[in-house]
Amino acid sequence: MRARGLLTLRATLRVARFAVLRFAVLRFAVLRFAVLRFAVLRFAVLRAGRFAALRRVVFLRAVALRAVFLRVAFLRAGALRAAFLGAAFLAARFGAALVFFTAIVLVRCPFSGRATGVITFLILDAGF
Repeated sequence: MRARGLLTLRATLRVARFAVLRFAVLRFAVLRFAVLRFAVLRFAVLRAGRFAALRRVVFLRAVALRAVFLRVAFLRAGALRAAFLGAAFLAARFGAALVFFTAIVLVRCPFSGRATGVITFLILDAGF
């Protein structure tokens, strides 16, 4: 009976490990597709010789990607609403400069869960 339980546990762990690996591969594929699509768009704009348009496209694309990564990081931490409330409190109390600095730090390290967690904690600590 105990051996059957161990076999079931091993099978469950194998399935869970496979699911985690599959999620990582899918996430990598999505990011790779976004990078490839951006490279194709950049090549097309360069080919047309429109450098001003290229700068505009690069800027808008970077802003959009950073916003998406920032949102995903907060959603993963489960603190999107609370963090925005904390940021609003900081803006009202200390002015927009601190909130702007916090936003830059968050945008600069969108993949770092640890940094996002620390910054979210600081916002919540100051806000509440």
